[in-house]
Amino acid sequence: MEKYVLGVDFGTLSVRAVLLRARDGAQLATASRSYGAYDTELPGGVPLRPLGCGAVPEEYRSMFAQAVRETVRLADVPKEDIAGIAVDSTSCTLVTLDAEGVPLCERERFRREPDAYIKVWKSHSAEAEARRLMRCAQEMGEPFLNACGHKVSSEWFYPKMLETLWNAPQVYEAVQSFLDCADWINFLLTGKIVRSINAMGIKGFLRAGRYPSEAFLRAVDPAFAGANAKVSGPLARWGERVGSLTEQAAAWLGLPAGIAVGCGSIDGHVAVAALGMRQDGDLLLSLGTSNVEALLSATYSEMPGICAMARDAAIPGFTLYDAGQAACGDMLAWYMENMLPQAAALQAQERGISPHTLLSERGLRTPPDPQGLVALDWFNGNRCPHARADLRGRIDGLSLRTRPEQVYRALVEAMGFGARQILETMEQNGCAIRRVIACGGTAVKNPDIVQCYADLLGREILVAPLENAAANGCGVLAAAAAGLYPTLSDAIDAMCTGTSARYTPTQAFHPAYDCLYARYQRLGEQALADAAAD
Repeated sequence: MEKYVLGVDFGTLSVRAVLLRARDGAQLATASRSYGAYDTELPGGVPLRPLGCGAVPEEYRSMFAQAVRETVRLADVPKEDIAGIAVDSTSCTLVTLDAEGVPLCERERFRREPDAYIKVWKSHSAEAEARRLMRCAQEMGEPFLNACGHKVSSEWFYPKMLETLWNAPQVYEAVQSFLDCADWINFLLTGKIVRSINAMGIKGFLRAGRYPSEAFLRAVDPAFAGANAKVSGPLARWGERVGSLTEQAAAWLGLPAGIAVGCGSIDGHVAVAALGMRQDGDLLLSLGTSNVEALLSATYSEMPGICAMARDAAIPGFTLYDAGQAACGDMLAWYMENMLPQAAALQAQERGISPHTLLSERGLRTPPDPQGLVALDWFNGNRCPHARADLRGRIDGLSLRTRPEQVYRALVEAMGFGARQILETMEQNGCAIRRVIACGGTAVKNPDIVQCYADLLGREILVAPLENAAANGCGVLAAAAAGLYPTLSDAIDAMCTGTSARYTPTQAFHPAYDCLYARYQRLGEQALADAAAD
């Protein structure tokens, strides 16, 4: 009897569901729905702090149900043959629950409190809290600091929790559980709180099964001493079953009650399962709103300049190294929305292509110019290697002769140089990179950008044909959780999608790109010096 599984990906602005055939991973149907990520004020006029980004739980719940129901309808398979479901989310997208499992913002007394709402991953309003945590960890020699690149990011669990304490102590006091979004969705599905080692090991300071010491938390703020209790609970790994779909959730989603619910995941990592990546030196390059560089390695190295690393946080037996860039696709979108000349937009429209395709053709199909523009991809702060949300992007070398496609190329090259810096850090700290596989909408839709990456990285890049490899990866996790395969590795081998394109670096471009990369690094050094002077 044929069996099927659902994978669901909660992104920054939308949720996408896929239904896969379990025996081979074939995608039978997909549907998506959009929700909000609010950066100035929440619906109802609730203001956010500068650099904040919030969301509304009900939007996530309703769009989730619509996407799942539509996917199942389109697939037209017997519902009783759907064996499991697993979800991922942007991380760390933080949800606050009270003792009854209700999001705090849905309690009348907290409806005007921004800290009671979902804090989206790219909320960077907890910068002061991140610095406080980092200083105390350095002073006390907290071991978790060595596992998160020796820095603390405002995107992570504890800074956002501390932000809630400092700005809305009444909300903090009422919180029973701070949950990563994927783990919250699993709570809605099963009625159980089970936390993903993938999320907590990378973004939650979990190290060797332990959270930061109470003495450290007390040093940060005496009122923060009990913070670990708000993130405690059972832990699960990829492919494990965290529970069964309740009758209530089954009615909500239109699915059979009792099906397996798999462990949650960070969206930027779970594509590994869909792409057959389970070997030492496999690096996932996820090209999206922000970029993720995730490396599987048999080597354990507490290196600086990455987001975090944790053993068994993805594929059993490997250390997962997580790194990324906070602005990539959205940096290009910013340029298109605010700086693209009307003439270029009209030319793209006349040709029936996107402005991205037009500028890629004009800007990326010529040899690199070592004297050309250089941009700094810190338009949303810097995630790696500096973990600072207050840093800003730059473009160097503008003149009255600068063309739109030259600016576009500089932004693309900046994205690639940021990735190059991350990959070099990994190799300099003893982790070999043997294979690079790119996924995401940009990788599939824009071959010129991928070729540019290959050229400036000096590495071959394989591309997977999946625009939403994350949702497919969740489907693989669901199949393992449902017991359709003996192990997660067996599920990956049977259901993985191969690569559809291979990009080979142009050797003749290396000298020019080495020159541009050196300029990129100097531009970053100057930006850091200016930030310190301010």
